[in-house]
Amino acid sequence: MDHFCCSNCQEHINGQSYVIHESQPFCLNCSERKADYCDTCGEHIKTDQPQKSHESQHWHATDACFYCYTCRIPLNNRGFFTYYGELFCSNKCALQRNKH
Repeated sequence: MDHFCCSNCQEHINGQSYVIHESQPFCLNCSERKADYCDTCGEHIKTDQPQKSHESQHWHATDACFYCYTCRIPLNNRGFFTYYGELFCSNKCALQRNKH
């Protein structure tokens, strides 16, 4: 394949690192520009960083960003739900949040 280009900017990416998104290749620059923002810290989630997504929300998949709003327990290996855009590990924690 001698003509392999970024789906966004059409830059040749032969022999370079790239990211596949929705079955299309993107150069790293375009991929970073299209990156989601973390709903906890507000920073870009880079292509080499693990992430969690739910509906239209996105988080770094780290204990520093993906945790229960009330009790601060990390949620990477637990069930979770969102309520008004905030992460919770249980109904109990969501109810405690509503009391404040």
